[in-house]
Amino acid sequence: MNMIIFVIAAFVAQIFGTITGFGAATVLTPAASFIMDIKTAIFVVAVFHLIANLSRIGFFIKLIDKKIFLEFGLASLLFTVTGAAFSNRLNASTIKVIFGVFLLTYIFFSLAVPRFSIKPTRLASFLGGSCSGFVSGLIGTGGAIRATFLSAFPLEKERYIATSSLIALCVDLTRIPVYLVGGAYKGPDIVWYIPFMFLAGVGGAAVGRKIVHYISPVVFRRIVMGTLLVIGAHMFLEGLWGKP
Repeated sequence: MNMIIFVIAAFVAQIFGTITGFGAATVLTPAASFIMDIKTAIFVVAVFHLIANLSRIGFFIKLIDKKIFLEFGLASLLFTVTGAAFSNRLNASTIKVIFGVFLLTYIFFSLAVPRFSIKPTRLASFLGGSCSGFVSGLIGTGGAIRATFLSAFPLEKERYIATSSLIALCVDLTRIPVYLVGGAYKGPDIVWYIPFMFLAGVGGAAVGRKIVHYISPVVFRRIVMGTLLVIGAHMFLEGLWGKP
């Protein structure tokens, strides 16, 4: 039953992530934390995230912006290692609180300053890559920050998704070994999730690719924000008063 719940959540999360260019780990990590401890959840979701990004890149590979990828991605890789190393030292409750605060802050900022914009400069690439990489390593999801900075650059939606997915893929390849060294892998049972994660990743990417051309950005944004609000509040409260 746990695996079925996880696979369904992974499929839905991949649809979200394909349409928006981020959000798969943000949606899936809290769902996974219901059936495993938060550190294991971050590790398992990182593996799924890697598979999911491979799937997206397969659909959009010809549209990757190499210049932005290099400027943004190199900073992401460096700070991902730092964030993942910090994550290994934190207890589960602290990670949940940080995760919840991050989501709630992002949502309220987005609503309070809807027209906030960043100039498309090399400094923006470095700051965006650094911040998103560190947060990705620390709590498993930095896509919202990456999206905020990448959206400053004049990229068509499909090119934006492709470039964002390749950066995220490199981040996953960097942080997964650090999590393993920190003891996130709890045993062979997790291995059985991998083939199902692959199916959910490919299937979700295919569905998301179809939807991305038709769904209203305004409607989808409301759905995503509402979902993240509930997830963020739950994670924050569970970190404060729930099980460690």
